[in-house]
Amino acid sequence: MSDRDFVFGEVSYLRDPFKGITYSIAPVVGAGRRIFKTPSQTLSVDGATGALFGDESDIGRTTGASLKAGENYEWAISKTSRLTQKATAIWKITDFSNALYHFDAALTTAIASRAELKVAYNYDLKNRPLATEIKNADSTLFAAVLFKF
Repeated sequence: MSDRDFVFGEVSYLRDPFKGITYSIAPVVGAGRRIFKTPSQTLSVDGATGALFGDESDIGRTTGASLKAGENYEWAISKTSRLTQKATAIWKITDFSNALYHFDAALTTAIASRAELKVAYNYDLKNRPLATEIKNADSTLFAAVLFKF
């Protein structure tokens, strides 16, 4: 493969009581391509297939095949600051209306030689019709101090 192409394997885990998801485990394997890669910016897209094991409050336990698509962008704004953005979607092959979409963006900057400040925003959407008392989308905004050892 070229330096622009890559293969990967991953296992993702999600627990989200706000959406009625007791657990969702998705082991997948896939391939991707770096659309561009410069010293300061990288944009890549990927696709994968695998399994999806879950337990949701309104439909119970499910197991099946899945498809996943993703996009990642990273920009080194300066030597000490970077902007990252990621979007992913995972679908059940037997029911494409049952999907989970995830978006996150973050700004990280050094505040000391071994510490960084990170401000991030996450948005998750489960598009499957849910019980009326359960929200299908939620978002978070947080700040964290990261220490490097």
